[in-house]
Amino acid sequence: MHVPDTLKPAVAAFEAAASLLGAMTGHLARRVADGGRVSVDKLDEHQIDAYELAVALSRLQAARSIIAFAARRERPLHTRFAAAFVAEIVSDLAGVLTLRGDDWGISQADVHQHLESPATR
Repeated sequence: MHVPDTLKPAVAAFEAAASLLGAMTGHLARRVADGGRVSVDKLDEHQIDAYELAVALSRLQAARSIIAFAARRERPLHTRFAAAFVAEIVSDLAGVLTLRGDDWGISQADVHQHLESPATR
């Protein structure tokens, strides 16, 4: 996919969020595993985390689609909408991880490196 220069900051922010959400997914998978399988009891214990992660991942997928649409259209309005949506996702994720990063196995240094870098501002 060709990415116009005006969309590259949104793509960088998207990739940063995707990286952290991947780490969060792995962390939750390890927490609910029992003998290499998902334990229903452990998943019940972490039901709120699983829900929050599912919502965040679905928003990330929506952002992927919006970025792809904006890249195809190459119109300023579409680029701004894509950038705004990605910024909202990054801001929400930064808030969650600032408050509960340790619960997700994410250090504050990782949050800063991925979500508070010049590329994601």
